[in-house]
Amino acid sequence: MRSLEKLVYRPAPIELLAAAVGLVLVFRYRWILDDSFIYYRYVDNLLFLHRGLVFNTDEFVEGYSSPLWLMVLIGFRSLRLDYWTITTAVAIVSYCAFALACGVTNQALKGQGFGPTINIPLICVSTAYGPVCYFSSGSEGPLMQLAAAAVALYALKPSSKIFQVLVAGLPLVRNEFVIPVLLIVLYSWLVWRQLPRVLIATSALLGFGYLAFRVYYFAEFFPAPFYLKDKVSVRQGLHYLGNCIEPYAVWWFLAAAAVMLMLNRILGQGHLRMKSRVLMWLAAGSAIPYVVKVGGDMMHYRLLAFSFCLMILSLGGLVERWLSSVIQSRSAMVRFVLGVAVGAVAVVHYPRFLSSHPFWGKEEREADQGISDASYHRHSPPLEFTSSRTQEDRSRLDRYDHQDASLSDFKVECWCQSMFEDIGNRYVHFCGLTEPILARVDVPEQRPGHKAGLLPLAYDLARIRSHYHYVKRGITDIAIRDGLAPKWLSANRNKTRMVEARMYNSHDFIENLEQSLRRVGTIRLGSSSGEPH
Repeated sequence: MRSLEKLVYRPAPIELLAAAVGLVLVFRYRWILDDSFIYYRYVDNLLFLHRGLVFNTDEFVEGYSSPLWLMVLIGFRSLRLDYWTITTAVAIVSYCAFALACGVTNQALKGQGFGPTINIPLICVSTAYGPVCYFSSGSEGPLMQLAAAAVALYALKPSSKIFQVLVAGLPLVRNEFVIPVLLIVLYSWLVWRQLPRVLIATSALLGFGYLAFRVYYFAEFFPAPFYLKDKVSVRQGLHYLGNCIEPYAVWWFLAAAAVMLMLNRILGQGHLRMKSRVLMWLAAGSAIPYVVKVGGDMMHYRLLAFSFCLMILSLGGLVERWLSSVIQSRSAMVRFVLGVAVGAVAVVHYPRFLSSHPFWGKEEREADQGISDASYHRHSPPLEFTSSRTQEDRSRLDRYDHQDASLSDFKVECWCQSMFEDIGNRYVHFCGLTEPILARVDVPEQRPGHKAGLLPLAYDLARIRSHYHYVKRGITDIAIRDGLAPKWLSANRNKTRMVEARMYNSHDFIENLEQSLRRVGTIRLGSSSGEPH
């Protein structure tokens, strides 16, 4: 197997141009998803208010989806940087790292002797609206795309200890990425006849280490968002898949790639690196079934960022080889013009659910079966990247030193940015992202991850917790005893008791492990659920 170390990567002019265009678009399209403020609330409670890793004081609930992204934020925030600066810095650094990985993988897949580079994968990712958006977002999007780059590099040099360590960290980016990691280990053993020991050891250390922390701190095996999305909604999931790939002509790219691979094999070309490409395809594909199963996401492209980028990376070098072998074109100028043409078409194109090109900043989005887009958040006044946002966040940091320790009554909210602004208050997130009781309730879903039927239930929980001015294990039992609990809580008394034992645990590992092993199950509603108060 050819080593990456034997390849000297020097970016071609078209690659430098594509990287520069992509950098401009990354900066232009930067945005913050309102759900990212859930992370920010956890981080600030931990670092500055000394409440621990919590969303609400004394409630131990894991309401975030990416432990690694949380760690990245803790590192940056500990430097007292504002979140708008952090988001911009991460977007730029992660994009540059991904562009470099694109260059290296394309060079390795192209091989020597096939003329000047075009690097279609870099051109595609640098100009496609979805990938460019998700180098920012304030959430784990950048890490998901970098995870794709890590798998591509590993596929090209599986003996590298560095690449093995990077791949081992995938489940900390998103919990469901444990499936691609298991597949990668199995493929390496069966196809390459080598066991990636560093990958296995590191993955076990990170995975079981964080799982032990999760049991000790949250008394759970899975975070609250897992239970919220633990459903089967294949039809919506397939629609979400189409919503992701249709705007970027993915089917045409895959069809063209298949033709090029077939022609290259007919011509007897060597060094197609098929085993590496197949591993990329399998790893990308293995992350899709979970997304389809749960019905996708409310945000375009977000949950498919890993699969999309890895699939595009796997196509590296094919165009250069095809031009050299079929058309016999090795002219650097011809290839540069071709690359510019592909990039120009991709740049001017934009998803059809936007009213105009997003570069001009006047686009409006139309929800597609509940699937929204970054545009809505990008132009929302509380989320815009302005000097006032940065100053507000820095002023908030200064106020933390004088934060009032008293706690207010519980409020019901879904707009996460509001909950971050009022970090001194306590909230019931009526979508269930940080509320494990609501996350387990079985009510119809109007859009991915959003259930309007949870709203009156959230008011019920907020009313009970505000009435007693404290939260503790057994608070629902007390409310039932006092006649304050609605029928749906009384009907699910045993289940809510189990959830509360986890929410208000005392960090006894053995006790928490026993709690974690007990299955709560779905909370089902009776004929009455209570009304907002």
